[in-house]
Amino acid sequence: MARIPYNGYLEIWLQRVTQPKTVDIDFVSNEIICKIVDGENVTLWENNWIASRILLKALDVTKIVVAPADEINEVVKPDEIELFTQNALSQSQ
Repeated sequence: MARIPYNGYLEIWLQRVTQPKTVDIDFVSNEIICKIVDGENVTLWENNWIASRILLKALDVTKIVVAPADEINEVVKPDEIELFTQNALSQSQ
């Protein structure tokens, strides 16, 4: 994935697909939002210039995720992966 430019949305989607316990696939990403979901305390925005403690508290990334990602329900519908399945089957023939 590192060779594909601008793949942040794809990585976020893949994390969303693989995180539920029913799927149970480990997905590691360098995407900042994925790291936040994984519980890492990273800088999402460059905010060193902000002096207001109230504003800095509002930008605290630990407040973004309100529940563990592995506890979410599986919501990926079969039609979301239908093209992938069709492509995989056509490649194997």
